[in-house]
Amino acid sequence: MKADAQLSGGELRRLAIARALLHDAPLVLLDEPTEGLDATTESQILELLAEMMHEKTVLMVTHRLRGLSRFQQIIVMDNGQIIEQGTHAELLARQGRYYQFKQGL
Repeated sequence: MKADAQLSGGELRRLAIARALLHDAPLVLLDEPTEGLDATTESQILELLAEMMHEKTVLMVTHRLRGLSRFQQIIVMDNGQIIEQGTHAELLARQGRYYQFKQGL
């Protein structure tokens, strides 16, 4: 790669995720890690995160709902306030905001 080459947004995100995977930290904070990625790459990244970070605490901020069923706890916020919290199944059963998002309402 040329020294002056620019990375795309998706390449920068993948590089940041790779760095997080290689860093031996008990807590990993990911802010919109799949933003700008196509659905296939997003699924691959989320699968890799699930495999590699099973013994770590992962806090992921996202507006995208794909792959959230893999997480032990999901917190739904609105205007800075927690409005729902639970597992994927629990939140769907409540038929609240998370359910509405998943249904595309």
